[in-house]
Amino acid sequence: MTSIRLDWPYSNVARLTIDNPARRNAITLTMWQTLVRNCGELAVAPARAVILRGVGAAAFSTGADISEFQAFRSDPDAVVAYNRAISSAMDAVRDLPIPVIAQLAGLCVGGGLALAAMADLRVADDTCRFGIPAGKLGIAYRPDWINRIADLIGPAPVAELLLTATMVSAGDAFRWGLVNRLCLPDQLESETERLAVQMGALAPLTHRATKAALAARAGHETRAVAEHLAAACDDSQDYLRGTEAFRNGTKPIFEGN
Repeated sequence: MTSIRLDWPYSNVARLTIDNPARRNAITLTMWQTLVRNCGELAVAPARAVILRGVGAAAFSTGADISEFQAFRSDPDAVVAYNRAISSAMDAVRDLPIPVIAQLAGLCVGGGLALAAMADLRVADDTCRFGIPAGKLGIAYRPDWINRIADLIGPAPVAELLLTATMVSAGDAFRWGLVNRLCLPDQLESETERLAVQMGALAPLTHRATKAALAARAGHETRAVAEHLAAACDDSQDYLRGTEAFRNGTKPIFEGN
């Protein structure tokens, strides 16, 4: 059975797993809707970091499950509803107030690449391949997805991905800035979890303010909200905990208040 699974490999690190290996982790309509619900739960859960991954080594995700298109994109209204469900899931991942790391193996293609771009960091193994084959299907990416990817790698590489519909290597994706870190396949899980645990030990209010500032820069949050969250850090107990620990040479324990 296909699904988006939520589990907790560590007490403060959540993990979302795209589970549809028979179709290279293509994401069904139900799975997009589940992802929205999962993100809603995580926004109020004690998570300090989230890992987003696909089952197995064959693919992170190949995007929307094309086998559903005839059933769920059969008329203009259905197309709008289907696209809205996908956009809602993309936004939900992007707007989580906690750091999200995409763990990328195998194929990261189409909507799967867009979904990975919604994460804050991307860790890939060196066999991973990336592409946007929209031109082979006669569909188009939403402008905000293109802008998100362009913010990471610039407009010229995005144009190449979209206008040629060719696949690129993990090395190219790393040089472009799409991938933050490259590692060997047998190190991918441990490196991703190491980063998640590292971020999970830091001040969650700082993470929230940082993500709001980046969102304001990208135009999907207001500067006023970002300024408010930054000021809230200065007035927090975690600020006192952090500065006291620094003075004492100890490790701070942040509580998110």
